[in-house]
Amino acid sequence: MEFFHFLFAETVLFCLVFSPLKNSKSPYRVYTFGLIVGIFIVFITSLGNLLVLGKNAYSTLFFPGEHAMSRANVGNFIQRIEIIISTAFLIGGFIKISICLLGACNGTTKLFGLNNYRFVVTPIALLMLNLSYLIYDSIFEMIEWSFTTWPYYAFLFQVILPIIIWVVAEIKHKKFV
Repeated sequence: MEFFHFLFAETVLFCLVFSPLKNSKSPYRVYTFGLIVGIFIVFITSLGNLLVLGKNAYSTLFFPGEHAMSRANVGNFIQRIEIIISTAFLIGGFIKISICLLGACNGTTKLFGLNNYRFVVTPIALLMLNLSYLIYDSIFEMIEWSFTTWPYYAFLFQVILPIIIWVVAEIKHKKFV
């Protein structure tokens, strides 16, 4: 179950966002290449953090990459570069929120039969902002929920539902061809 929760978490969002794009290459080849590159980057990053911090510190820290980079010291010249990791987290979070917002807006416009998603961006963004303050009291509560409850939702929304949509789309495509 953890395999689907971690590796395939945002695949559904990318399907929502990039579905209008036309590409002559095989989507399976592009997806597989991206997945392999992503797994390799996560593996190398995790291995580096584990080797720098050790097993005990790596398993207890919430952001081990930032802590590992704070230990970097090259000739008393290059040090305290964890700001790079913090900036990467900030930019990555902004991109992830933007993709989630775009996916939610595209889905809402398709659900209600609207022509343009730009009309619903502001209300959905404000709703997301308000819900972010109401749902969790702290980051620790969110992390606990994501490890105990989210994998069950993830399997439904990231495996079962896309397979059902794919089968229905294939059946509709065969009817019209």
